[in-house]
Amino acid sequence: MKRTYNINLVEGHLLISDNGNTILVDTGSPITVHSETNLNFLDRGFRVHTSIMGNSISDLSNLAGISFTTLLGMDILSQYRVVFDYKNQQITFLTEEEPGLDDTSYPLIDVMGSKAVRMNINGQPLTMVIDTGAPLSYVDTAVTENLESVGEKEDFHPIAGRYTTRIYKLEAEIDDKKFTGTYGNLPTMMGMSLRLGGLDGVVGYDFFRSFRVMLDFKNDSAVITY
Repeated sequence: MKRTYNINLVEGHLLISDNGNTILVDTGSPITVHSETNLNFLDRGFRVHTSIMGNSISDLSNLAGISFTTLLGMDILSQYRVVFDYKNQQITFLTEEEPGLDDTSYPLIDVMGSKAVRMNINGQPLTMVIDTGAPLSYVDTAVTENLESVGEKEDFHPIAGRYTTRIYKLEAEIDDKKFTGTYGNLPTMMGMSLRLGGLDGVVGYDFFRSFRVMLDFKNDSAVITY
C-alpha cells in the first residue's frame, strides 16, 4: 500500500483531506481524536477517541484557531512508514513493501507514546520529541537562559490552553544536516513532564520544512534528507 496526499500547511499545522474529513496529522499526540468513535482511513476502519485531556475535536479546533475534523495521532501513525515532504507539499503513507527514502538512518526513541530523536541544538546534545503538530519548537529553559529573546509568540496545548512564550532563534544539527529554528519555552508543568520522561524539548515545523523526513514508526528509525 502506498498513498500520497497533498498537504495544506496552515500556520505550521499539517492538514490533509480524506473521506470528507479534514485531518491534522500530529506525531506529538499518542491518540487519534475524531467526532465519532470510528474513523475510516487508508481503507481501514479504526476505533478512535472523541476527546483528549477533556478536549473534544471542536475544543481542539478552537484552541488551534483552525478548523479540522480529526487529529491523527500515533495510535494510527505508528502502523506505517510516513514520508513528510513539506517542500513539495505532500505526505506519503507506506507499508513495508514499498521503497522509502534512501539516506542515513537515525534511531527513534519511544517515549510516552511519541517518538524522539537526538540532535545538537545551540551546541548541546538534546533528546527532542518529533511533533508535526507543533508550529513552534521548544527547548528547556536551561538551553535559553543566557540567550537574548527575539520576541514572543502565542501558542496552545490541551493541558495549558493558550499561553505566550518568549522565542529564540537557534541552530540545530543532526550529523551534517543543519537547520535554523524558532524555539519557545514550555509552561512550567509541561516542561517538568518532559524532563521526567528524559526529554529536552519538542521539534516541529522548522525541522520538517528543512528536510524530507521518513519516520519508520514500526522499526523506530528516521531517514532525513534534503
